[in-house]
Amino acid sequence: IALRFTNDPLVRASRFERLREELGEAFIAVEIDSSPDNPSGYDSKAHSVLTTEWTDQPGTPTYAAHDLVLQHFGERL
Repeated sequence: IALRFTNDPLVRASRFERLREELGEAFIAVEIDSSPDNPSGYDSKAHSVLTTEWTDQPGTPTYAAHDLVLQHFGERL
């Protein structure tokens, strides 16, 4: 699982494309809209999905990403 904000200056879309090429269907990508005026209000330079930018509000993209990671760990550990 890899998480990123769409406008993240540190994790560019090309990195995710490479991971898709290398890992195929094993790669689980979560890309959260951080474009200007995005509906969730994330800063366009948002970077840290599960820490700094995480929102403890069900229904938000970062909350859903958090749940996905926990579910993934629960199934595989």
